[in-house]
Amino acid sequence: MARSVPDAQIALGYYWQWRIESYFKLLKQAGQQLENWEQESGRAILKHLLIASQVCALVWCLKRTKG
Repeated sequence: MARSVPDAQIALGYYWQWRIESYFKLLKQAGQQLENWEQESGRAILKHLLIASQVCALVWCLKRTKG
């Protein structure tokens, strides 16, 4: 028997998928070469993502600064 999934739940899933893909695209465009990361634990990946995100945010702020 097939289960029915509400349309709103499907749309929310696509929304989050888009947000995650956009985030990784940003990191890739910032030169973060995600494919070459060789972390072996979830904690190590999280730390690397946090540092990369901070770098991206800092560069974005600097680019928007006048002068």
